[in-house]
Amino acid sequence: MIRKVVVFIIIAVVGFACESDNKTPENLIQKNEMALILTDMMLLEATYNTRLIRVSDKTERMLKYSEEIINHHNVTKESFDISYEYYMDHPEDFEMIMEQVFEELNKLETEASKYNEVEIETEQDKDSTIVVE
Repeated sequence: MIRKVVVFIIIAVVGFACESDNKTPENLIQKNEMALILTDMMLLEATYNTRLIRVSDKTERMLKYSEEIINHHNVTKESFDISYEYYMDHPEDFEMIMEQVFEELNKLETEASKYNEVEIETEQDKDSTIVVE
């Protein structure tokens, strides 16, 4: 009898735990918006990784600007944290979000390289201009 009760309790606890993991948080940030936020965060991190900034300053600044990014997207820190945790617990959703992030970063890189090519061509045109007096 005790064995049946213990088995029932274990099944109930496991069932409850699985059920609570599948609940979607009330204030979950949609995948598209989450992708935009994470894109901005990755750009922020890349910016700081390419600059010579003291490590302690970098961490403080990253936290400050991360909060500003979250606020810029009209999201609370709490809903961002809950959403991030939710998507980390749901790898298929997180993978879809990260694919969007990388697509957006690739678009930005393509636009930047086009801008750089135009800038280089303009500089070359200036250098090759012959002045006739």
